[in-house]
Amino acid sequence: MKLDQLVGTLADAGAVHHLVRQNRGGYVVCPQGVRVLGAWPNGEIDNVFWVADCCKSAQTLKTAIDSGEWNFGGDRLWYSPELDLFVKNPEATSPEFVPPPIDPGNYDFRVDGDVVVMRQSGTVRDGRAGVDIRFEAERAVRPAAPPIPDLNGVDCIGYELASRIEARTDGGPVPCVNLWQLAQVPPRGEILIPTWQQADPYDFFSTGVAQWCRADPGCVVFPVTGDNRHKLGLASSVVCGRIGYLRRISGDVWSLFVRNFLPVPGGYYPDFPIADPKLRCFAVQCYNDGGQFGGFGEAEFHAPVGVTGLTSRSTDTSQLWAFAGTPGAIRTVATSLLGPAARCW
Repeated sequence: MKLDQLVGTLADAGAVHHLVRQNRGGYVVCPQGVRVLGAWPNGEIDNVFWVADCCKSAQTLKTAIDSGEWNFGGDRLWYSPELDLFVKNPEATSPEFVPPPIDPGNYDFRVDGDVVVMRQSGTVRDGRAGVDIRFEAERAVRPAAPPIPDLNGVDCIGYELASRIEARTDGGPVPCVNLWQLAQVPPRGEILIPTWQQADPYDFFSTGVAQWCRADPGCVVFPVTGDNRHKLGLASSVVCGRIGYLRRISGDVWSLFVRNFLPVPGGYYPDFPIADPKLRCFAVQCYNDGGQFGGFGEAEFHAPVGVTGLTSRSTDTSQLWAFAGTPGAIRTVATSLLGPAARCW
């Protein structure tokens, strides 16, 4: 969907949102899952994020919001570990549901100029341990300047995310709950992940890493098809703090978004694979939906968590820039921001 289409649908549905216009494009923020639901380097091209079919008309969008739907698309914030918080059965081996306190949540939504601040306090249940976790979460979204001074022939928008979550139980062990940030992307593109060295992606679903991603010296390439369910993880010690998503929009127009974040080698990343629960190191994850939720991919990153006294705390400040232009112009941007990964396409 183009910028004016999606923003018009949000307005007609009476949905709370805030639009920030930048250059020839912009981005729109919504409280459900504290999402940036859309981002457009140029308002005349398609959204760089995937959005669900329910967002395509005011009636279906209003129905989805009123029913507590979680799957809208965009760039959202969840909390992990998934196999503790997204299960009801303590013996579960895969996620069973999306907890409403996580998405859509119940966020207060405040706007000051072009800065959007969203906060909530709530309770989410650790289904594996059988305990309730009390938390406070916050995300602020503000415009970010272009990361490259000279962008001849390239449209660009950007935003910064400052997020935190604090969690505790009533008398039980301190819960290690962290920030998990996920950008849902349309199919027929590639997630590009620069790495310090040859990476060894972990296959979360045991579907055969070599069959559907490429790990080269200096980068990992994850094709997004949306029709085969896969998930991989990369340790915080090997990633460089950048993730890109590249796809052809139409004709001679390509889009690229680049996420900039801070991995912490040796930090505690609580999300874990069911086959090896002791592995708590994954700063980056990539996901192919397989069509069950709409046929998208996800470029994900986690922030580590630390414990002070009886409270765990996870914080993050990251940026996302979206670009659109000709293949040659986009390749120049990718080379500047993704290094060796830009040579992988």
